[in-house]
Amino acid sequence: MTIDAQNQLLSVTVEDEELILAAYKAAVKDLELKIEAAIHEIRSDSRLEAISTFAEANRGSLEADRVRRQRSREDEDNNYYEERNNRGWFFEN
Repeated sequence: MTIDAQNQLLSVTVEDEELILAAYKAAVKDLELKIEAAIHEIRSDSRLEAISTFAEANRGSLEADRVRRQRSREDEDNNYYEERNNRGWFFEN
C-alpha cells in the first residue's frame, strides 16, 4: 500500500489493486460531493448570514475595547513612572 503526504491512497499491492483503487477513488469523490452539498446548504442558510453579520459587526467593537484596555494600562504605567521620577526613584513609601 502506498499513501502520499496528503493521505491519499496511491497504490495497493494485491491481486485486485485496480478494483480497490477504483472503489477508493469513487468513495472519495462521493464524500467530496457530499461535503460540497453540505457547505452549499450551510452558506445558503439565512441564520449563518445573520451570525456572520453579527460577528463582523462586533469584531470592530471588540478590537476597539482591546485597544482601549491596552492604552489604559500604558497610561497607568506612564503615570506610575512619571510620579516615581518626580518624587525620585529612591523615595520611601
